[in-house]
Parts: sequence; structure tokens; C-alpha cells
Amino acid sequence: MGTPVIEENTPVHPEVAEILRNSRGQMVDGKWQKPMFNARAVAKLRNEYIANGYYWPEKPMRDRGLDRTPKGHKRKMEQEERRLLIAENMAKMPEIVADYRKKDARDEGQKERGERKVETADN
Repeated sequence: MGTPVIEENTPVHPEVAEILRNSRGQMVDGKWQKPMFNARAVAKLRNEYIANGYYWPEKPMRDRGLDRTPKGHKRKMEQEERRLLIAENMAKMPEIVADYRKKDARDEGQKERGERKVETADN
């Protein structure tokens, strides 16, 4: 048997329509008015009306906040950019190592001769 198929545009009973209107807050004269029925009361009324044979519409999509996708973690968003930067730097690595070795060899030569780089305010 199952549940009967209900058409998209099934008319809502006036009592149900009134409950649905009063279950949402409203802006009146620039002031926010709380809903007459809280979510728990609306759920209870919904179950009662459905049990008595009334049609109760499903929640419309606009009331669900359009199901925003989660933003995610910053590290995940920047991960691809970071991978590209690392790949670029790894491609430059032989050049960087060669420069470092040249500089290190010069420093070693200065140490052996007893020369030291002393920075003064005059330089």
C-alpha cells in the first residue's frame, strides 16, 4: 500500500496555512516579531494534522539556507598553490646549492687565512 502520491500543487487547508504563517518570524514596522509557534510546537501540530488526514507541505528549499557547501580548511584551499611553489623551488635547487657551495668555499678560505669579515659602520 505505502503512502499515497500527492500532486505538487495540492491545496493546503486554511488552518495549516495559518499555522505555517505563524511559525515564521516577521518584520513589522521595522521591528522583528518572534513566531507564534516554536519549532517543537510546529512539529507536534504537524504530526497531529497529518494523523487527522490533512496535507502538510514539505519544507521549501529556501528555508534550508540553500545547503551551503562547507568552506573547508585553509590548508586544503592553499594546498595546490603551495605544491606549485615547492615544485618551482625544487627546480631551482641545483642552482641554489651551487651558489651555497661557492659561498661556503669562500668562507672556508677566509677562515684558513685568518681573514674575517668584520662589518663596521664605515662599510
